[in-house]
Amino acid sequence: MVVAGAMALCFAAGAAGGYLTNGESKSGEAKKDAAAKSKDAQDDARSPRVPLRGLGKGPAGGTSPSGNNAFRGASIANAGDTNARMRACLERILNADESEYAQLMIDALREFEGGSPFLNHLLPIIAERWVEADPAGAFQELYSGRLTHSFIPDDDPFSGSGEWPHPTFELVLERALALDPEAVRESVLEKPGQPNAIVAVQMIARIDAHKGVMAAFEFIDLLDDADLRDEAIGGILDPSAHDYRPLSVDETCFLIQHYPDFARNSYLFEKAFHSLAKQDHESALALAEEFPPGTRRVEAVAQVIRQWASKDFEGAMAYVESVPSASEQGRFYTSLFRQHAKRDPAETANTVLNLPSRKVRNSLLPEAAKEWFTKDPAPALEWMDESLNPGEWKKAAENILKSRAGAQEKAVLATRFPPDNDAVLSFLRSWNRKDPDAVSNWIATRPPGDRPVLLEGLNENDDPFGS
Repeated sequence: MVVAGAMALCFAAGAAGGYLTNGESKSGEAKKDAAAKSKDAQDDARSPRVPLRGLGKGPAGGTSPSGNNAFRGASIANAGDTNARMRACLERILNADESEYAQLMIDALREFEGGSPFLNHLLPIIAERWVEADPAGAFQELYSGRLTHSFIPDDDPFSGSGEWPHPTFELVLERALALDPEAVRESVLEKPGQPNAIVAVQMIARIDAHKGVMAAFEFIDLLDDADLRDEAIGGILDPSAHDYRPLSVDETCFLIQHYPDFARNSYLFEKAFHSLAKQDHESALALAEEFPPGTRRVEAVAQVIRQWASKDFEGAMAYVESVPSASEQGRFYTSLFRQHAKRDPAETANTVLNLPSRKVRNSLLPEAAKEWFTKDPAPALEWMDESLNPGEWKKAAENILKSRAGAQEKAVLATRFPPDNDAVLSFLRSWNRKDPDAVSNWIATRPPGDRPVLLEGLNENDDPFGS
């Protein structure tokens, strides 16, 4: 017997083992009733065990005996464990024809609101078989937002309710690009405002870039929307993507010179220059110096110096010292030392202390002291006491109290401040959330006159999130 409302009944009937419902056991009477109602479907479902691996591969199965229903719930009415329920539902998928995959996916999403491990098995299987049978159709349906991380509401099953696409969409997109790339590109160019457009243009550009960055621009230049062009470029430059390919020096130079929107998107511009400078700082510097004076040129050179200093600190330092503009030199010193401070904080601290520009020195000393204190507190504090004037010492010490240095070491530093110092109280509140006993013991060691101030400050909340 074919049961109406197939998907819901399919899983609800098999949920007696507690996987989907409240875990109450189905009574013997209910079992008999369900068995009687599902006799025909059970006969059809008797087949060898269906393995879970590889079911998404290969051509679609034959015509489903379930008609317009996605699954026949009766076929798993007596399934008492998750694997049996999974096998029965997989059998329905394997017997579906090309026209049924869209409805299978909608019903699966409706059934498993909020997601479940079961759904995470079903969706890729449906999607893989669908895209093999009809790559353009599967992509167009899911590109429109039918499949997102958020559950698709019952009253609007054809539009996505979430901002980010479900991972299964990426599976369909990648396979559809391999099987019918022109159809995928045509869909994206015709409907660039769809919920999954960002992921689509990123992957298309990244895959095209495997043939060369100029090939990627054959697609990118067709995008009318500037934000989508940015996203496509970001896709090419994203090293976290599984199909990422680093660009060569010549390709990165082409990218920077060819893409006019870099002028308005400083993040992408700096990311591209970072990639180039990491490979060849000399080529990157030559390209950066071709730009007219201004913010774009300064930020490009700063990215070069950052990478250059990681390989040749003395050479990068000599370049920065030769820059005639005091404002540009200050920006470059910042780029130079903030990286170097993590590698050699002691050398950085002493070098920064002797810089001619007081403004640059005051900007960089707290960071250098923090890095040194975090790595080796005793010599760092000795250096601060011997080398810094009172104003410099206060700024450096307050920066350390806000850092991730050890709590016990910062507690020693906190004794050098008056009890109402904001940096001290903020540190104590943070420490108190992790180790209140240690904070109580520390306050008990302070002079009696300081304790009420410290306790009052400890009870103030400067972090509404309690982090």
